[in-house]
Amino acid sequence: MLLEGICHDLPLIELWKGVSLDNFDPKKLWSQKMINSYGEEVHVARSVRWENLSDSLRKEGIGGILDAVEVCEEGLKEFILHPAEWLKPPLDRVWMKPPRVMVSSDNWDEVVEGLLRRGVCGMMPLSDCFHVDDKPILGGLFGVPKDEVTKDGVEILRLIMDLRPINANFLALGGPCFILWVSQANGISTYVLTR
Repeated sequence: MLLEGICHDLPLIELWKGVSLDNFDPKKLWSQKMINSYGEEVHVARSVRWENLSDSLRKEGIGGILDAVEVCEEGLKEFILHPAEWLKPPLDRVWMKPPRVMVSSDNWDEVVEGLLRRGVCGMMPLSDCFHVDDKPILGGLFGVPKDEVTKDGVEILRLIMDLRPINANFLALGGPCFILWVSQANGISTYVLTR
């Protein structure tokens, strides 16, 4: 449908003075690599299965989880201890449609169990989630390629948690860390895993 729209509109663009699309084939556009301003390839979001994620996350019993309160200082520590103080005023809060969770129902249980086992997220009742206009603020989840495969030939994906809906409801902290801590903050979680 998108490709049809592009093909339909191309003749209109050629009406602009000095624009020629003689050598442009919109069907080839989708096979091109996109590069960001840092020269890195931009990856397209992919649906995930546990077998795509298990090798990209820390192994059980290896590595550790640091207590953010112990390693953060000043303003960021205050945010971790008192996240509600950094919420926007109630009239400025927005509810956003939750981003896609790109896990099929067939793979959901295994992905949830794996993420819980590895300590990536936790469970909480939907009623305990942050709400705006009586609707819960929820995040999305998807994977992007790491350009690696397992010894069995399974593509390894980097897990991406889309936290835009909760981030939109906090005041800017400033600096490079901005608000990435929100999903771990005391009781304000964007991930509710349900069966």
